[in-house]
Formats: sequence, structure tokens, C-alpha cells
Amino acid sequence: MPDTIAAIATASAAAAVGIVRLSGAETRCVLAALFTPVDGRSAAELPPRRMTYGTVRDAEGRTLDHALAVVFSAGHSYTGEESAELHCHGSPVVLQEVLRAAFAAGARQARAGEFTERAFLNGKMDLTEAEAVIDLIDAETAEAARNAAAQVDDPDSIFSYYKTLIQLRREHDVISQGDFAPLDPENPSVLAYRRSWEGTELLCVSNFYRKPCTWKCPVDLEGYQVLLANYPDSKPEPEMELRPYESMLLLRCN
Repeated sequence: MPDTIAAIATASAAAAVGIVRLSGAETRCVLAALFTPVDGRSAAELPPRRMTYGTVRDAEGRTLDHALAVVFSAGHSYTGEESAELHCHGSPVVLQEVLRAAFAAGARQARAGEFTERAFLNGKMDLTEAEAVIDLIDAETAEAARNAAAQVDDPDSIFSYYKTLIQLRREHDVISQGDFAPLDPENPSVLAYRRSWEGTELLCVSNFYRKPCTWKCPVDLEGYQVLLANYPDSKPEPEMELRPYESMLLLRCN
């Protein structure tokens, strides 16, 4: 069973509000050891996705802060695990003390990126989504932040393209498991190969350069359909006029 992890989820500078995040199977036990709702209930009994006001105490029972706590069930959390957040006053000293109290209650320090890593491992996001999150966190300029955030929403972004490709890999084993055969290995401009797997054939054609080029396909293209392409009107032809950086995956199921 993975450890229950904890970390400060907000910036290290002083602010009005700071958040300490927990994730793991023992989240509610850890939360109950350091947070007492004002109505006297145990934190282990808190309803999910509802803010509750209460007191945060250290291992000796000393009051650290008055804060809001919210818990998330595994099916509705960022990481895909039982999770919780403590919304405290944003003093870095207070947040560090709350984090120490979480450690004393059985949590450990989360590694950098571990919450997103767990989201990926638990199927809450795919690899490209995880990379987009890291890019956004690491953005050092407003333009970089906008670019990272736009990856998720833009259907024409590299992020969306790779997300589609990953989904196609799940649906078509030939993409990753087929027997590989290069089609034009001496061509300096075009990468072309064919894969075959259990009666299915995949043809990949890519123009690696910014200049258009003509490529004669040595394979009979009857029955091939475009599975994925970066131009909306790409189509299989015996002699292809490939535009700059044009790539396509063609599929034929026998």
C-alpha cells in the first residue's frame, strides 16, 4: 500500500491562505489526528467535497491554526486516492508546523511531482496531461504559462495530438506490437515503415522537412484508411505529394 503523503501546495511566500495537501489510504486517519471540526465530529467522518471549519493542532495538542478542511474520495480526487486539504492562514511558519503535525500523524513528505505521478499511475490522467501540468508549474513567464495551459484546450496542439496517439495505441495493438519493416530506408526526406500484427497492417509516412516532397509508395494501398494525420485532408495515394512535416498513419484490417 503506498504511503500517505503530505506537502504544502501553495507558494512559500506569505499569503492570506495556504494549503497543505494529503493523499493516500490513511489520509482520514492523519487528518483526524491533527484536525478537529468545530462541531466536535471526528475528521474521519467528514463528508466529501464539503468545507468544514475547525482547529489544527500539533502532536502535543497545541493549537496551530483555525482552518478549513475538505476531503475527497478516491474516485473524485486529483490523485485517484483518498485525499484532503487543509486551508490555513498563509504564514509559511504556520504551514510548516501543520506539515510537521501531518508527519507526526503518519504521513511523509511528498516528492516533487508525486501527486501528479500518483494521478498518472492511478489512471486519472495520461502521460501527456501529466507533462502539461508539470510544464504549467515550471513556467517562468506569463507566455510560457499561457502556452502550457493552452495545450490542454487546443485540439490542434501537440498535447492533443499525442493524447490521441496514446488512445489509438490502446485501441490498436499493431501500433506498438506489430512486426516492423522499413519501406524506403535510403530516402533522406521521408520516414516510412509498415507494421503487421494479427491480420492488421499499419503504414506510417512522415515528411521530416519543411519542404514539400513527392514519395512513391511501394505498398498496395487498397483498403488502407487514414487513422491519424496532421493535415485534415491527408489521404493514401500511390504517389503522395507530402506537404511540410506532413505525417499520417494508415490502417488496414484484413
